[in-house]
Amino acid sequence: MAALPYMQFYVADYLADTMHLSAEEHGAYLLLIFNYWQTGKPIQKSRLSKIARMTNDRWTESEGALSEFFRDESGYWKHDRIEADLQAAIESQAQRAAAGKASAEARKAAKREILKEKINARSTTVENSFNENPTNKEENRVESIKTPSSDDDSPAKKSKADAPNFQGIADLYNDLLGEFLPLVEVMNDGRKRTIRARWKQKWGDKSHGNDMNFWRRYFLHVRQSKPLTGTKDGFDWRSGFDWLMNDKNMTKVIEGNYHQGDDRRVDHLREAS
Repeated sequence: MAALPYMQFYVADYLADTMHLSAEEHGAYLLLIFNYWQTGKPIQKSRLSKIARMTNDRWTESEGALSEFFRDESGYWKHDRIEADLQAAIESQAQRAAAGKASAEARKAAKREILKEKINARSTTVENSFNENPTNKEENRVESIKTPSSDDDSPAKKSKADAPNFQGIADLYNDLLGEFLPLVEVMNDGRKRTIRARWKQKWGDKSHGNDMNFWRRYFLHVRQSKPLTGTKDGFDWRSGFDWLMNDKNMTKVIEGNYHQGDDRRVDHLREAS
């Protein structure tokens, strides 16, 4: 057990039990019980005098008085009260950890429910704004997408609006990745500058930043990656909106750097019909 920053000290009981000790023996006893609490285990007899900061001669004279507070067990001094306090501390830590985990799970569940409500509330308007056929199934797109630069974005489907669709991109990210990654709730000037730069950018002949179909495929491509969505075992990291919108990071994602071997997720996402 890791050392706690505190220990219980019963002053009245201590004074009542140690009235017969000398000042030097008081100091030795306190050093012994402090070490016991810090290490969380009985003290080896061969180390007693060293921990008590006493010479061998002084320890020999004081050992009898100090041994009254301990139990000699197989070459170790064991302190019953500290053992009980340590056990209580361990149980308390376990209870707090369990309560914290339960609270975290409850918050995550509540967040998922809120996200579902948001998606359901705007599913129709979002689909229409992206010029998508509302009867298409998302799973068909997931299977057909290998990288965001597919042949599906014909000129007839591309958005030709001069102004970047800031909120449309953020909503699309939230809908497809909010289950795994932090939601975009603030569209500040820094994010608008980044989106404006990506809006003017091209990735090959058929992938353009001003095409909302491209952003749908891009976020679906991200969704299929375990590292990027934080679902890879033993990989304590996940991406986020700002990371995914970075020019260099986007290039690595599109080229499949995070979709190799067991980095791929099996996804059966469906959109509302």
